[in-house]
Amino acid sequence: MACVAFGASLQVGTAAQGSSLQKQAATLRRSASALTTRRAGLAATLSQRVGRGTCRSRGGLAVCQVSVATVEGEPPKQDLNIPDLPPKKVVYSHIGEFASPDGVAATLELASTFLVLAGTYAGALASFAQFSCGNHLLGAAGSVAFCLLCGLTKMRLFIQFHDMAHGSFFPNRNPVGCFANKVLGAITGAMTFTSLTRWNRIHNKHHAISNNLDENQHAQTAPWSVRQYYESDPKEANLFRFKYNPYVQWILGPFVVFFIVNRKCPWNENLLWAANLATLGFIGGLPLLLFECVEAYLAGFAGMYLFHAQHTFDGVYKRRTEDWDFYANGLLGSSYIQIPEALKWFSCGIEYHHIHHLNVAVPSYKIRECHEAAEELWEEVPKFGLEAIPGTMKYGVWDERTQDFLSTPELEPRRVEGQ
Repeated sequence: MACVAFGASLQVGTAAQGSSLQKQAATLRRSASALTTRRAGLAATLSQRVGRGTCRSRGGLAVCQVSVATVEGEPPKQDLNIPDLPPKKVVYSHIGEFASPDGVAATLELASTFLVLAGTYAGALASFAQFSCGNHLLGAAGSVAFCLLCGLTKMRLFIQFHDMAHGSFFPNRNPVGCFANKVLGAITGAMTFTSLTRWNRIHNKHHAISNNLDENQHAQTAPWSVRQYYESDPKEANLFRFKYNPYVQWILGPFVVFFIVNRKCPWNENLLWAANLATLGFIGGLPLLLFECVEAYLAGFAGMYLFHAQHTFDGVYKRRTEDWDFYANGLLGSSYIQIPEALKWFSCGIEYHHIHHLNVAVPSYKIRECHEAAEELWEEVPKFGLEAIPGTMKYGVWDERTQDFLSTPELEPRRVEGQ
């Protein structure tokens, strides 16, 4: 009897358990159905946002801007692992073979720059003379051609000035070379509308912290992260959103940087800048001064264009302090821009930016040789041509969550309290 009673109770318990499982299964089916409905609704919303421009398609995936409250505390979506890099000791040993400025080579490089510059100014004056002779078309064509050539040559002069600021154009350990770096650096800085003192302070810091998201990246063309934008004071954030709007940055930027911001320097450097303009005005009057302003703007634009591409490109290495590494940043956070051979004289080796960020002591006139002598070391360095740069000109802010750049118009304006 006890066995029968136990069997009966077991049968009742099993039936009750089965009924409970059926109820749980029904509940799960309803939850799954609701989840499917929510996913469909989300997909429809996503499609609408892509159409309105708040989302964009990249590589077949929809990448959307979301509120900072949604992503706060979430880890990045993409893997932050880096590729296998060549041994650090091998790379630095190779670069060290070229980290020795040569006084004779530096003098010849700078002399060739000044010679071409003198030719462009002479050509401009000859073009201006055509207007007084009634040859307006020839005068205009000559003025434009020499202005473009002068602008490109000034970009080359700026890169040589940049080397002098690093103490790597002339031999800095030699008293004469050190003097040349400082004096000619100040003079070429005045000619390229840049303060040697200010550049030294800002640019050397850039080398120490570039692509470190916990440091101030204002020397770059996309200096903030989305997180920094939403954590900043609303007024400051909205000013950033305006300043780094692609149209403001690329149309007004060269003028503001070289004609206004760079004037915040010691009085003697501004005196040199004014003396340069006064000399040109004495030689060629108002026409040559206007020529100088236009070519300086073009040179500034070209320089910003290349500098932007050196650190602002898809797949760039950016990390927080605890993960940031100087060596990895040099190879993965700086690009190798594949410049056409006809333009390499003007770019003066700045396209090999990965080497420059690993060792600033390699002068511009040796950096190409350094790169080509061991091309197998640079296989992981990001490479692209000039044609790829226009697509990145809209980039103004870094999104850690998607490991991708956004343009500032994609950010929501910050509401200021009381407004």
